[in-house]
Amino acid sequence: MGRCHLPGVLFALLTAAAAGANPESIVSAQTTPAVSPPQDLKVSSAGIPSVARGQWISSNHVSFSFQVQTSGQAVTPQIEMEREKRPLTGQPTLSGTPVSVSGTVTVASSLLKNGRYHWAARVTSSAGSSPWVTTGSTGKDFGVDTRPPAAPAITSPTNPKQNRSYNKSHVVLDWSSHDKPSGVLGYAYSVGRTASSPSGSASPTAAVTFAAPADGVWYASVRAEDKAGNWSPVNSFRFRIDRRPPRLEWLGTPPRSFNPSSGPLSLHLVVDKTASVWISIYRVGSKLPVAAMAFPKVRRDKEKTVVWSGKSPTGKSEQAGNYFVVARAVDRAGNQARSHVGLFTIVRPPVIAAVPGVSSTSAAGKRIVITLSRQTLDAYQGSHIVLHTVVTTGNPSLPTPTGSYSILAKQSPFEFISPWPVGSPYWYPPSWSHQAMLFRSGGYYIHDAPWRTTFGPGTDGAGQPGTNYGGTHGCVNVPSAAMVALWDWTAIGTPVYVVP
Repeated sequence: MGRCHLPGVLFALLTAAAAGANPESIVSAQTTPAVSPPQDLKVSSAGIPSVARGQWISSNHVSFSFQVQTSGQAVTPQIEMEREKRPLTGQPTLSGTPVSVSGTVTVASSLLKNGRYHWAARVTSSAGSSPWVTTGSTGKDFGVDTRPPAAPAITSPTNPKQNRSYNKSHVVLDWSSHDKPSGVLGYAYSVGRTASSPSGSASPTAAVTFAAPADGVWYASVRAEDKAGNWSPVNSFRFRIDRRPPRLEWLGTPPRSFNPSSGPLSLHLVVDKTASVWISIYRVGSKLPVAAMAFPKVRRDKEKTVVWSGKSPTGKSEQAGNYFVVARAVDRAGNQARSHVGLFTIVRPPVIAAVPGVSSTSAAGKRIVITLSRQTLDAYQGSHIVLHTVVTTGNPSLPTPTGSYSILAKQSPFEFISPWPVGSPYWYPPSWSHQAMLFRSGGYYIHDAPWRTTFGPGTDGAGQPGTNYGGTHGCVNVPSAAMVALWDWTAIGTPVYVVP
């Protein structure tokens, strides 16, 4: 076959267009055509009466309209429409209904695929065809995009995990989406106590710093809009803010003195939020702890017992002196709290002297003498005093009875329960001692008193029992160090004499 022949007007039109000339001006430069060319070319779509050149639309139904002039003869509007990368060939792809009256004609197209398009229009009749007319240089007259963008992916460099709490006052949030073929125009977002659908128009903002007014659960909700006006599904990101430090509480009254040879020191604590807890024990004046313990997970409101032997890792007892305990709790959000246990003293029991010729493991030759007027206790082995210490005996209203007795029982530890009801001036809360030796029925014991720091004359006064200058309920309170030595030395049956 021979070479394809284009009509002269069309060939000139396409050549000029390729050279950058205005096609509509080409028409006037040629011989007046038999059929007047179309004028006022427009594209419309659902809700858009006039699609701007290069605009994206979200419908795959478009209508092409233009003005035609007739001379009483019927003319048929024709459209050639191609994807942006395909050139116009001069072959119609759509034809409208013939008209014989001058005016606006419309040619509809449906089910367009997503992408960019360019187009041209002409009219044809029995007398011939008009030149093809475009809206300008060929290429990107309009675009079709019926798919919404992807739901935005939301991240937070400050609060990366949605199921974890953070103690940040300002939360950074950022997001991104993707869309084909038109691309993302912008985003609408909201931050609140609940997930919601953001309202308003899209903006190019893709990150925000949120200053949280209160702790608790918050939600960032974001949706994306593409250049065709399609909105993506809403995506929400949950973040938790917790800026309240845990509260750490020590249970009971910590002992004021402690002897490593009598057994471990036990402390009890509780936190009101699940947290990691670190315990450090310091000697007063030292910058480094003598002991450190870690508890990776202490559950909320569950009592935790801290036990310290009072000895170094090699098993050597720490030196006598004043010590204190520091607890540090860190909750899951990173909030920290510190709490101190007040001073306690590591003491050494006095050494009970051995008496030649008398077995220290036998009750024979042993006796305990308590002198009320001097507030003292002396332990004898034979005629020798092997232990002397100050003590505190009964309150004037509840005196320690004088007389001859013997050790009936030894218990360690031992909890004293008040026989007097609440409201009585003699009532006391349940109280623990490390060592207690019953010397008379009716609840009369020789025992240590961790709640007391002062012993000796003047401490058996009429003050409230259990205070430093209030006498006991009839028992004999012994300093902790002396009680440790006395406990080890005393056997069941050892005589006890209480004298004025």
